[in-house]
Amino acid sequence: MTRILFLSTLFLLLIASCSKDSLVDTRANSIEDINTLPDFEARIANGVSMMFFHASWCSICAEQRPAFENTAEKSAFDAVFFGEIEYEANTNINQTYVIGSFPTIVFYKDGVEESRLTGKGHSEATITSTLNSLL
Repeated sequence: MTRILFLSTLFLLLIASCSKDSLVDTRANSIEDINTLPDFEARIANGVSMMFFHASWCSICAEQRPAFENTAEKSAFDAVFFGEIEYEANTNINQTYVIGSFPTIVFYKDGVEESRLTGKGHSEATITSTLNSLL
């Protein structure tokens, strides 16, 4: 009986140690968090929008985040809507808009996807150039 109790405790500790800890507080920036499909669709419907699909615990997403955030802070893009979508918490958005991996940055103009960048390594210059082509 003691052995079963010990193994059960060990198993529970193992599960608890595998929890995903957030690498970034997504509320700590001026980019709007999008959490519902209707809100997402309303935000991309008019004008130019740039959406950052990420997982808060993902180190690759954390590597791509600074280029996205720095671009969002540029006054030249005041007319652009910048949003971020937590990948795992918004599966309905991901499925509807075919987001299969993260990080993914998607550019929309008047509700139509114009460009998509997946993975890491996309420079601020690349993101800026893509946005400028849509304005």
